[in-house]
Amino acid sequence: MEFITDNLGQSLIALGLILLTIEVVVLGLSTFILFFLGVSIIISGVAVISGLIEPDFMILFVFNGVLTALLTYFLWKPMKQFQNLSLIHI
Repeated sequence: MEFITDNLGQSLIALGLILLTIEVVVLGLSTFILFFLGVSIIISGVAVISGLIEPDFMILFVFNGVLTALLTYFLWKPMKQFQNLSLIHI
């Protein structure tokens, strides 16, 4: 646990990449929840590394919640259209 807290930005990026991998490889982009959460966590990791956000778990939980909600709100329709487009051409 100490390694994760000492390297919080890198740990968040690794967790985000794991979530994106699970969403794409295992679920095949059938649900977008892990996709939006993974992108949000990667953005949070980059923000922690660059110093825009303090490496505090409570701040990160709130930031990830808000960022995931915003990503979902703005990207749901384009991702749904992409999903339907890729199903038509198969």
